[in-house]
Amino acid sequence: MQQAERYQKWLCAPESSTNQVIASKARHSDTSMWLVRSNLYEAWRREGTLLWITGKPGAGKTVHCSVTINDLESLRSGGGSQIALAYFYCDFRNTQKQSYRNLLASLLVDLSTQSDTSDNILRELYSKYGNGSRFPRDDDLAQCLKEVLRQSGGTQYIVVDALDEMPNYGLSSSRRETLELVKDLIGLRLPELRICVTSRPEEDISRVLRTLTSQRVVLEEQQEHRKDITQMIRATIESHEKMQAWGQTIKEEAIEMLSSKADGM
Repeated sequence: MQQAERYQKWLCAPESSTNQVIASKARHSDTSMWLVRSNLYEAWRREGTLLWITGKPGAGKTVHCSVTINDLESLRSGGGSQIALAYFYCDFRNTQKQSYRNLLASLLVDLSTQSDTSDNILRELYSKYGNGSRFPRDDDLAQCLKEVLRQSGGTQYIVVDALDEMPNYGLSSSRRETLELVKDLIGLRLPELRICVTSRPEEDISRVLRTLTSQRVVLEEQQEHRKDITQMIRATIESHEKMQAWGQTIKEEAIEMLSSKADGM
């Protein structure tokens, strides 16, 4: 068994690659690319700390997250050996992907495969807990993640999608704990750490992230996002069997009306 598989089994870490594939397939051709081509995104990649992509339900936050991850993966595979990337998709349909503990586990397993330093740090934790015979405490997982980020060289990217889909109730709210983690990681002041979070602008999330964010994107306020919506509506009408028979004037009127009523979604 490979070491990463051993860690994943020990920590019961869910994988997010399935979510990434689904989100990437949901993107209409050439839409959402404006984000990774923007000056704001480039500034985050070069010297930012936290990129917060926010928007209403249905605005396409997860699709934009997948575009960001694809861009960073391309950067890494294109010779960026000094780049590490770990991501986690929160998912209201999957309880395993609503857990703070599982987020920590998933990020650690991802990072452990990308450098010997990260692997050695996680291996120490594995040994501490009886070579995987016992579950580690959440605090130890969080401390291990911080140590990995401190000691690993190069630029490190952490991407978390749909933070609002983590539960926000009980004494140990996964959402609250994750917000505290983001706050702690930024507090480390690591010059090569980049964090991207997507979420709805819910009050508890906004209260924390607003003060930490170096770059913020509100999707429904972006002109390029509105163009994407119009493009998707046009493509839907042009490909619909009955709508294809409409006259061009009627099609344009329908596109204009639907675009105006979309309200960024």
